Amino acid sequence: MANLRNPIILGEDKKIHCEIQEITNKQIFGFEILEIPGHAPDQVAFYDKECKWLFAGDLLIENIPSNAFIEPDYDGIRTKSLVQQKQSLEKCSSLNVELFFSGHGIIIENPVDLLKERIKQIDEKANK
Repeated sequence: MANLRNPIILGEDKKIHCEIQEITNKQIFGFEILEIPGHAPDQVAFYDKECKWLFAGDLLIENIPSNAFIEPDYDGIRTKSLVQQKQSLEKCSSLNVELFFSGHGIIIENPVDLLKERIKQIDEKANK
């Protein structure tokens, strides 16, 4: 446990102090803001319909499936993060995306097949 606390203690002077604000405008700098919970409950993506670009962080990583974090909501109730992640993958696969900018690794070109593969993996795991 001490090793897990060390990065928090060592990074204390680097943390950002601000109020978290709800996103009320669903567009910023020409990007449509999409809610894509699952990997994290508050995760958002930025979609440029004209360029067909999607910046979606760790929702999709080329060489490994990303994890759905199991976290409680504000009332302490466990969220259905894997269900949310599957829905977010489905939402992204329904978009006309040519370039998917992931949180890790390379830019994924024509990501629909990989999105469908990750959805299939979730379904197969659930069926076990």
